[in-house]
Amino acid sequence: MNLTRKVIASVIRAQVWLAAISAMLLSASCERNDETLIPCNIRVEEVDLVSNPSIQHLEGSLSHQITDIWIYVEDQTKQEFIGVYELPVTFPVLKEGIYTLRILAGIKVNGIAETRGEYPFYESYTMQFDFIRDTVLDVHPRFMYADFCEFVWSEDFEDAVVSMMKSSRSDTSVMITSTAGEVFEGEYSGKVVLDKNRFFFESFSSEAFDLPGQGADVYLEMDFKTNTEVTVGLMVNFLMESTLAPVVVLNETDEWKKIYISLRNAVSTYTTAISFNVYFSATKPENVQESLILIDNLKLIHK
Repeated sequence: MNLTRKVIASVIRAQVWLAAISAMLLSASCERNDETLIPCNIRVEEVDLVSNPSIQHLEGSLSHQITDIWIYVEDQTKQEFIGVYELPVTFPVLKEGIYTLRILAGIKVNGIAETRGEYPFYESYTMQFDFIRDTVLDVHPRFMYADFCEFVWSEDFEDAVVSMMKSSRSDTSVMITSTAGEVFEGEYSGKVVLDKNRFFFESFSSEAFDLPGQGADVYLEMDFKTNTEVTVGLMVNFLMESTLAPVVVLNETDEWKKIYISLRNAVSTYTTAISFNVYFSATKPENVQESLILIDNLKLIHK
């Protein structure tokens, strides 16, 4: 009986001791968390795309549609992913001291809000900051095209000759317009009209391109404004034939929009293709008297 009481007493003392230790650890943890949870806040109202002096003669227009930022914080030993934020934003960073803030430009791939990603052809924006708790740092990132960009096709419609040709099926072709309200920037933009005499439009890049497959990033950038749907894709060329591979459909918009079209899957799918042309097509809806398609700043880019 005495032995049983001694055992019970020992167990109780052990439980009390463990409870005391747990309480001390929890208290210390809470104190540390209270300190840690005072963040340094980063505020990003807007971003810019600026010229890269190394490739200034190739990059063309600096129009952009950077919608998000991808945030990383680095020190000498590691890189930590903080998050993805839609602009404008103020976000917390639970750091204190000197760190490198690295910001990557985020886009809506193919113009779809659900498919956001880092744009692989813009350099990241990096700066060293002294992160101080309970303060706000204003940051204005300036991105630029990376040195490795291969601009294999650029069409800004500022030259007399357009580097696009209509197909044999097309009722019309891309014209150059300087009409006020039809030009995105510069002096000219591309224009396609569909009406009672012109029902179908189909046009290809004049040049066929050797594009990298095996999952390599390939993008077509463009600015557009249209009151009818426009299909954008690739004409895939084999030794004896060609086929059309549509990629996206541009929806109607009454204002100019920028889109980044990923051609990676389309190019990588056709492993035996020998070259690719970019193509555009549209059909005039029956209930519309005239369809007007405006395009500018076409850029085909890969590494």
